[in-house]
Amino acid sequence: MARADADAGCTSSFFLRAHARGYNLLSLPSLMMIREIEDLGHEVQLHLEGGFGRLLGGDENSWTDRQRAIFEAAVGRGISGFSIHEPARMGGIPFADRLLARWEDVEYHAYQDRFMAPSMKYLSDSSGSWREGHFRVWVGREPLLHVLTHPIWWFEHSPAENY
Repeated sequence: MARADADAGCTSSFFLRAHARGYNLLSLPSLMMIREIEDLGHEVQLHLEGGFGRLLGGDENSWTDRQRAIFEAAVGRGISGFSIHEPARMGGIPFADRLLARWEDVEYHAYQDRFMAPSMKYLSDSSGSWREGHFRVWVGREPLLHVLTHPIWWFEHSPAENY
């Protein structure tokens, strides 16, 4: 995706989880992928996951701090932005706003007003469905697009390509 965006002259933000079944943020292949994404002119930031406190104890603030520490240790730099996975399950935009205020050195979160309507057209493929049509139909119709994609939903022949 980073190569396709760069070839099209677009810059993008990629939000990666500190933990995922599909990749190990601290693995050499992941670290090399991050370097390539950044070398293509894109940014790589933190994608936060919620729910750990309910399952393992502790509060969301502690778990988000842990995820941030892991991400920053892996990439060797601080974050300037973050996105929350399934915001409604993690306290929604109010939680993201409070976290941004608490993390005073972080510049943004992906669901701030400046990244949503009317400033930008927001499109998402959540659950593998473009609810307003594939984002390519919006290119040229809107001056700025905020497109959330999940590469795991897309495959050429079989979903097994991504697992």
